[in-house]
Amino acid sequence: MNDHPYNPIDIPRQPLFVRLLRWKVVIPLIVVCSIFTAPLMYRQWLLSQIPDIGDPFDVEAFGTVELADEENAKFDYEAAVAMLVPLPEIIDKDSPYGESIAGDVQQHALDNGWEAAAPEIQQWVEDNRPAMERWKAGTEKPGFLYYQPKDVNLETSFELYQSIREFYRLAKLESSRLLSEGEPEQAWIWSQATISCSRHFGQHGGIFERTLGMAIHAVGVVTEKIIVDDPLTSEALLSKMLAYVQQKYSESAANSTAIKWEYLWIKNSIHDDKIVDDWIVIHTALEKEQFRLYRWYKIEPMLSQLVSQQYVANVLDQIDLPLRERQQRTTNLELFLRDPGTAYKAEMLHPDKIERLFSQTIVLRQLQPDFSKPVFSRACFQEQARQYSLELCIALQIYHRRHDHYPATLDELVHDQILDEIPLDPFSPTGERMRYRLYNGEAYVWSIGENGVDDGGLYVDSDDIAKKMLDTGLRLGDSVEARKP
Repeated sequence: MNDHPYNPIDIPRQPLFVRLLRWKVVIPLIVVCSIFTAPLMYRQWLLSQIPDIGDPFDVEAFGTVELADEENAKFDYEAAVAMLVPLPEIIDKDSPYGESIAGDVQQHALDNGWEAAAPEIQQWVEDNRPAMERWKAGTEKPGFLYYQPKDVNLETSFELYQSIREFYRLAKLESSRLLSEGEPEQAWIWSQATISCSRHFGQHGGIFERTLGMAIHAVGVVTEKIIVDDPLTSEALLSKMLAYVQQKYSESAANSTAIKWEYLWIKNSIHDDKIVDDWIVIHTALEKEQFRLYRWYKIEPMLSQLVSQQYVANVLDQIDLPLRERQQRTTNLELFLRDPGTAYKAEMLHPDKIERLFSQTIVLRQLQPDFSKPVFSRACFQEQARQYSLELCIALQIYHRRHDHYPATLDELVHDQILDEIPLDPFSPTGERMRYRLYNGEAYVWSIGENGVDDGGLYVDSDDIAKKMLDTGLRLGDSVEARKP
């Protein structure tokens, strides 16, 4: 038996601030650390899931274009822009605020022809003849290179493109003037220049340049169509026009050119903190701190880089194929499946996984919102549909000059040796031909358009905006005799 009494140790009570640390500081500190480290660990895990496949194409070969200065339209275009006389001020006399309506007056002339052009617009064209001639000289050059693809980044300036728009407007007005004076062959010179200029843009550029080229091409198609419809346009001139538009369109850059250019544009930018800071949008302080942490550990730039490699490798596999040969997914992100039964390479991710990873990036997702959407592909098909409609319109008018009526079917154009073959509808998933029919003495040619449904082509020239999005095509009027003044 232990006779010693039990003497408890008297432990002094801890200070209040030490006791408070247990729950007022330590726990919040753990929570805050978790908020920052959990996303960091998650992104580290994401990086480990993405094989580094390197550049998805030969960057060195693509990045440097050999084009002699004397063959480069860039210098003529820059000189023409420097000579450009700006659109004059035209004040709305009925407006109490003295608003300028110069743009509206210009558009009215473009829509309705030279005779409808206000005196100020006609004088504007006259004042710009030297600049127009210099621009036209550029359109006759074989190539256009604004920047070497290897040098582009988010800070690359594209000022030239903003001013070049005025020239295809000037060209359309000048063509309209010459046509009103009974000179269709001279009018065609300016239509040629517009079509040629449209092929320059995007030749060695990205989606923006290629889209600008499409806009110029659309104006060129309308200008050509006006000349085609003119009763003074001879069969010989129509034959030259058909050969020219076919040849020029064959010089169009591949769709993949724009995708490769965009890849270099991103690659040259995402690791430059100054460039990224100027472009990136961070909405909250917490996101900003997390983003700084990602950059400190080289996670976010690397994540965007690896995902862009996977994305571009997937897209380049089929972006140059016609719609009927693509294995496209029906999602917002333009990615392609492989042919059934074809396995993916070990280093190539499935498109579903690429899409999930793309949504996790910060830099790539913000800097290229349109890079990943099928908008570009649809625009390319739309341009093809306009081009083929124009070719068929010219061919139909050639046939009309010979026989004084339009053919019953497009096959007669081939039988008459006007066309080698009837172009296929770029929007047809099954490879059907462009549509054609006669209706009340008028000839319609059209593509089924973006919705993939044949809406009959009667939307053409409709004032109904909803109908304008259904099909893509052109309309030819009654016989040449009926259209003579």
